[in-house]
Amino acid sequence: MALDAFSTATAGLRVTQAQIGVVSQNIANVGTVGYTKRTLDTVSTGVGNSGVAVGTIGRAFDAASLRQLRMETSGAAYTGSLSAVRTQLDQLYGTPGSSTALDGVMNDFAQSLQALASDPTSAPARATVVTKAANLASTIGTIAQGVQDLRSATESQLGSDTVKASAYLASIATLNTQITGATDEGARASLLDQRDQAVTGLSAFLDIQTVDQRDGTLTVITTSGMTLVDRGAAAILSFDGRGTLSPDSEYTDTPATRGVGTITATTPGGSKIDLIATRAIRSGSLAAGIELRDTVLPQAQRQLDELAAGLSRSLSDRSAVGTAVTAGTSRGFDIDLDGLKAGNAVTVSVRDA
Repeated sequence: MALDAFSTATAGLRVTQAQIGVVSQNIANVGTVGYTKRTLDTVSTGVGNSGVAVGTIGRAFDAASLRQLRMETSGAAYTGSLSAVRTQLDQLYGTPGSSTALDGVMNDFAQSLQALASDPTSAPARATVVTKAANLASTIGTIAQGVQDLRSATESQLGSDTVKASAYLASIATLNTQITGATDEGARASLLDQRDQAVTGLSAFLDIQTVDQRDGTLTVITTSGMTLVDRGAAAILSFDGRGTLSPDSEYTDTPATRGVGTITATTPGGSKIDLIATRAIRSGSLAAGIELRDTVLPQAQRQLDELAAGLSRSLSDRSAVGTAVTAGTSRGFDIDLDGLKAGNAVTVSVRDA
């Protein structure tokens, strides 16, 4: 009986020592990013459950809060990326009301035209109009080039973010394999922390969901339903960037006519999926980059094009009187189009007699 009591006491001391070790580890890592508080479970042993032994080391965390964190991380990366580029776009147009902003340069040009209209024979007024027109054309061209520079920078950022996201997928798959093979409870808990941190890091690039498997692995899928990681296998993400983009560079579903890069997921089986064509990415920095490159910035370019075209037409269009012509039984008219330039509009009014 004395021996049994000694064994029980010794087992109790071992458990206490293990508990102290877990508490010490929690205190030492209180400021460590990604560390989850450890808990130690004990189990009863011996005849009549008279003894105690160390059980499993668990992690204390709120799964719902973790899911919310990843969703918010994805959303914050999306809005942050959009905001950063939109701010740069606003800077291209200048501070509204300032003399160097687009609206200020436009107003200067309009005022010079008004001055010329009041005195059409004034040589200084004519020279001022030419100078202001050149300044306006230069300003529009500078802004347009800035828009294309932003598109090219966004294209480059998409490539960089794709590489980082693919690295996270590979890391999660590797950690899945290590977790299933871990025999030490403490080491396994550390691996789980690393995997959680990798998944949270991945969520900054695209919107994802996770599914816990019975063997301890984690399946990662997009919110659109595409599987990116399944146990020890991960999809490989790649981006075929085009470098410097021009106003004519745009995304199409046809590779032969596509003028910008796309994000392709290569599954472990070798299948290739265009994530932009399938609209598989809906949030995160990658979704923001796609929207900026293919929608926001092209729209800004179109607005500049419309402004330039409108100015061109207002300054160069002229009226021409048509001459009726008759050839056999056909009747029509002839218009002198000498001096027609690129961007000019031809408008014909027809009256049914």
